[in-house]
Amino acid sequence: NALVDERDNVLFPEKIGGNYALIRRPKNSDKKYSNPGICLSYSGDLKNWSEPKLIASPKEKWEELKIGAGAPPIKTEKGWLLIYHGVDSNNIYRTGIMLLDLHNPQTIIARGKDFIMEPQAYYERFGLVIPDVIFPSAAVLHDGLLYIYYGCCDTCISVATVKIEEIINYLI
Repeated sequence: NALVDERDNVLFPEKIGGNYALIRRPKNSDKKYSNPGICLSYSGDLKNWSEPKLIASPKEKWEELKIGAGAPPIKTEKGWLLIYHGVDSNNIYRTGIMLLDLHNPQTIIARGKDFIMEPQAYYERFGLVIPDVIFPSAAVLHDGLLYIYYGCCDTCISVATVKIEEIINYLI
């Protein structure tokens, strides 16, 4: 077995079809997982996982280098809202969104063509390690308002808010 470099792993907050579901971005040296995209695996016990199945690859210029999950998916009436990150050829990290089917999350219902967040503030553009990074890492839905927590340049954490209705309408 080749060593798999796992990145951007997030669990769905509830079982789907009786199994745990995991978004992941595997990559290894034998090029089996050479595409830097978002994959999905299932498990009945959180130990043994199905083979990762690619569900989304980079499509737009702002995400041309790679994409990966950010926050765990948020369940909405219209589907699972997945907040993800994309990296362009200049290594600028931005945030995008897609909507996955509630019962079959390997099916993308809608995907935003444009990013919803990009580095603008000083602390999002300059940091200790990597410049120009907005990396979504958590999301909380409370009273119709979505709080998106994101890392900035491996230096600090910020939060952005948006009405869930607004973000779903943007996608659909």
